[in-house]
Amino acid sequence: MAGKDTQAQEVKKISSTYVSLNGMHPDKFLFEDDVITVKFLKAGGRRIDFELFNKSDKTIDFLWNESYVVLNNQTLPVSNSGANSVKLHTFHSESVDVNKPQKIGPKSNYAAYVHSNNANIIDAFAANKATKGKSGPLINRVVLALLINGAKVEIPISIEVYSKKPI
Repeated sequence: MAGKDTQAQEVKKISSTYVSLNGMHPDKFLFEDDVITVKFLKAGGRRIDFELFNKSDKTIDFLWNESYVVLNNQTLPVSNSGANSVKLHTFHSESVDVNKPQKIGPKSNYAAYVHSNNANIIDAFAANKATKGKSGPLINRVVLALLINGAKVEIPISIEVYSKKPI
């Protein structure tokens, strides 16, 4: 992070931590370019949810197998916690690939429920341990991978996790 800001960091209490996304209050977080808009929905523990809006006239693919998190400096895969065999009404033993690319239609929304199977995305213990004796938060990241007009695009989102509310 660059120089210290004189204003108090805008954070949201999530579980027993305080969180900001790309330095913003999560409810104010917005990533936007000519094609896609990404907004924060909610988070807790191993999950963080975003709403994506495809502003274009073409279909976009959300690439689950290419998206990932960086937690405590370790890169980990994510899974789609918004889809499972029960939600998809498949009650048979055949495996359902819930992490296949998901289509985002033109001018439409997609809720991405990003889940880490390996570690907490919002982790009070890790934030406390990482910041012991230091000022500043634990900085984790989620990287959303999309296929837009045939090209892979990554949207990195910094997740700043504070063990105490910053002053």
